[in-house]
Amino acid sequence: MIEEKNIITVVIVDDEESIRTLVQATLEGPECRVLLAANGHEALALAHSARPQAIVLDWMMPSMSGLEFLRRLMSDPAVNHIPVVMLTAMGQEKDRQAALDAGAKAFLMKPFSPLQLVGIVQKTVNPGNGDGTAESANGRAARA
Repeated sequence: MIEEKNIITVVIVDDEESIRTLVQATLEGPECRVLLAANGHEALALAHSARPQAIVLDWMMPSMSGLEFLRRLMSDPAVNHIPVVMLTAMGQEKDRQAALDAGAKAFLMKPFSPLQLVGIVQKTVNPGNGDGTAESANGRAARA
């Protein structure tokens, strides 16, 4: 039986229900509980109430962009330790750099490989179990 302390919680933030469902199906299992947020406001509330071990975040969302969410999360000492994986269709190098500069630990482009997403989330949650890097969308490593 899996002990409660081994179960991680991941919040998925995306305004598209189909993407939330796909990411949930990719990550959820005996060792991973997934919580869903349709926007940045819901995600900030979940960050405070659920204290997740990671957040998978879309960039382009109405009312609060993923980048604005990241800035708010990083400016809040109560939750700024939560690692964020940016999962987005924004694919230029300047976008990747903006996300990392705002506080994302990793960056992955849509469409994404489910196996790559699982690996990046695992490395983000357990940085000591890898080489200290998380992969970015273009295959290069981005320091976590």
